[in-house]
Amino acid sequence: MRKILIGSLQIIVMDVYDIDESGELTKVNHKPRKREEEIDDVIESHPDVIEPDLRIIGRQVLTTTGKKVDVMAIDKEANVVIIEDKKSNMPRDVIAQILDYAVWAETLKADQLHDIAKKNSKLYGHTTLAKMFEEWTGDDDPDWNENQKLYVVGEDIDNETKDMLSYLHRRGIQIFAKTMKFHERDDGKDQLFVFPIVVGKEKKKQKGKTTKRTEQDHINKGDNNCLEIYNIIKKQTLDLGDDIDINVVHSYIGFRRSSRGGRNFLSIKFRQNTLRVILYAGRTGNDLDDPNNMTEDHSNKVNRVITKFGNKEEIPELMRIIKQSYDLAER
Repeated sequence: MRKILIGSLQIIVMDVYDIDESGELTKVNHKPRKREEEIDDVIESHPDVIEPDLRIIGRQVLTTTGKKVDVMAIDKEANVVIIEDKKSNMPRDVIAQILDYAVWAETLKADQLHDIAKKNSKLYGHTTLAKMFEEWTGDDDPDWNENQKLYVVGEDIDNETKDMLSYLHRRGIQIFAKTMKFHERDDGKDQLFVFPIVVGKEKKKQKGKTTKRTEQDHINKGDNNCLEIYNIIKKQTLDLGDDIDINVVHSYIGFRRSSRGGRNFLSIKFRQNTLRVILYAGRTGNDLDDPNNMTEDHSNKVNRVITKFGNKEEIPELMRIIKQSYDLAER
């Protein structure tokens, strides 16, 4: 039996017995929670019991329909994670409940997620959710809330509910079910027994295993026109100097001056038929000469963005601005 100590809790996987220092085996008694808030407390303090690499941004989050999400989090891909828990068995209506939350969560923009995290004091020492995410993941321009992940958590799940959840999962909805049980030792100390995920495990990544996105992964998102434009921009950008590194992260391909602290002066995201281009605009965010107004404001105040670039004839003007961003990154 494997024991993991987390604060005052011991997490023990797939066993309901305790072993003392002398090796004696002692059965522990099942002790259901009286309040769902107690489960929320554990999830908030130790989100890894749900999945690795989550940041909690709120509890009892009010939706536009007046209902409350038990726990809300984001993962390292900036997806919204909705967690609904039941202190006993998961009833069938939990499916309708969490899908209702997903419909609401799908509409949330970056500023709304920031407001939720700020209201719940979940910025983790940062002034904005974007800054927290950048420090956490290294990504300064994530695709916020592209997908929603749904978790239902309870002490048990009946076969009918499990089959319904599995059907939704197979149809492409990222919905998962997990069981966890609390037990009590003879000395009155709680133990939490977390059992393997019971719905969605076929798509769960192993803890500690991450898949790094490659340049080709990004290219595959776009069409041939995007690829042709990107190759021209890439070649002409690399020709600006011999101190340029390509920095591929989950949501973009970055170009940075390796001798200047690794700041991206250019980032490119592939869309289906256009590119999203992010440019460094100096410390004030206003240092680019852009007479044709190709760029617009970006959520990161030191950047400018072209949300849809797909015209090869405009590449010379774009490269003029990229050259400015490259020069500004030296300061």
